[in-house]
Amino acid sequence: MQAGSDVIVVYLDTPIEVIRAREEVNKTSQNRHEVKTKNFQKVLEDMEVPTSDENTLVFAPETKIEEFLKKLN
Repeated sequence: MQAGSDVIVVYLDTPIEVIRAREEVNKTSQNRHEVKTKNFQKVLEDMEVPTSDENTLVFAPETKIEEFLKKLN
């Protein structure tokens, strides 16, 4: 059944250095669940960056949330 809507890929474009730094902070703060190294490595291996032919919105660490949300409308 068709819903009459468009598909949008939201790509969280976070550099690995930022991810690793956040992991280190989380080891102390424990604000988030710690992802096991083998599970994270699997995600890194399987991850496919969206291509230009996909309807993609990119969200990076420096993205202003207000601007990003405007693009969703």
